[in-house]
Amino acid sequence: FPVTIDGATIFIEDSGNSVREFLFNQLEISYNAKNISILASHLIRQPVAMSVRKSTDENPACYVFIVNSDGTIAVLNTLREQNLLAWSLFETNGIVEDICIMDKDTYTLTKRIIAGVERRILEKFDSNCFLDCSLRSIDYGTNEQHKGFDFFNGQTVNIRADTFVESDKTVSSGNITFDNKYKDVEAGFKFSVHLKTL
Repeated sequence: FPVTIDGATIFIEDSGNSVREFLFNQLEISYNAKNISILASHLIRQPVAMSVRKSTDENPACYVFIVNSDGTIAVLNTLREQNLLAWSLFETNGIVEDICIMDKDTYTLTKRIIAGVERRILEKFDSNCFLDCSLRSIDYGTNEQHKGFDFFNGQTVNIRADTFVESDKTVSSGNITFDNKYKDVEAGFKFSVHLKTL
């Protein structure tokens, strides 16, 4: 499943733990396939799917998403004109099975256990959300009870209410009840960000 980005073809080696960039070298007048994951080979774990999100007006960088067999996603952030190659790893409390890019939107097929039941979920990356696998309820009447969380019935979820982090709640009959009144409630699973210098 090779992908094309910035005039180069990105592909996975047969070994399953190296990513190479196939590109024509003007100086040597030949094609090269250099290893672009040499410092991040530990993030490449027998890939099963790959997709690319090309640069946009808002973001000049391109992203290559590589779904690993263990359900994680190795992400390459690349900007050729700046010689930028930066790798990161996305993990979730489930298993990502596939990924698809449509225009500017990124979707994943993720297997999760919700309230003891295994489900496959089509999820969209959304920079307006603060939780993973989340649902939102906006009630301009500001109520103590928010509806529309039937997907999480019986599941304990993390909560962001307006600009506050609320205590975890268990969804009952699609509802979440609070002691205070909130307008904007998001329920899902929290995640953490770890940065490490080379």
